Amino acid sequence: MDNIQNQAPRANQHSTPVDRLRETLDAAGINYTIHAHDQAIESAQDGVERGVGGLANMAPALVLRADEGYLVAIIRGDTRLSYKKIKKRFGLKNLSLATPEQIQQATGSEVRQ
Repeated sequence: MDNIQNQAPRANQHSTPVDRLRETLDAAGINYTIHAHDQAIESAQDGVERGVGGLANMAPALVLRADEGYLVAIIRGDTRLSYKKIKKRFGLKNLSLATPEQIQQATGSEVRQ
């Protein structure tokens, strides 16, 4: 993908964040599996501590903010995100981790801190 597009479906009062995620992935023709847990796993290390798997098996999702819109980076739990590589790949000048307020505004989902 060469362009960043904000294609988040419009939230309605009956759709959940997972429903909106499914709609977005289905519309893009992406093959996926959603793994649900009884309790929220808030970090890769939290998943390890709860016995979900090793750090390399975790896949934290990081919401990034650029002037052009939002990106979600899903990485292995034992790796680091390279802002420099992402900026170069997509031709971005500014890139940062989105704030909880920005994420809630863009997705309608509250971020646990």
